Amino acid sequence: MSPRNRFRMTMLIFVLGGLGLIGFLNELHVRNLELIALGWLIVWTFLLFQVKCPNCQKSVAYQGTVGRVSVFAGFTNASCKNCGYDLTKAYRK
Repeated sequence: MSPRNRFRMTMLIFVLGGLGLIGFLNELHVRNLELIALGWLIVWTFLLFQVKCPNCQKSVAYQGTVGRVSVFAGFTNASCKNCGYDLTKAYRK
């Protein structure tokens, strides 16, 4: 699976799993649902940043820099913004 498709699948699982979890907990009348949702968001954001370019090991969410600050986004491009590697190609581990 290509890094780009892996990132997309992770995002899909995040959205559907998060909605399912919040719906399930809402039915159980769980208190502090906002804190649980925030924890879910933090965990999945960490996991999304673990999807890396096989060439330079930079996160595929990396979009470049503004000044000295790295910019990350919730989408991926067809090629790595750091090294130019084609992220649509499948690779072997």
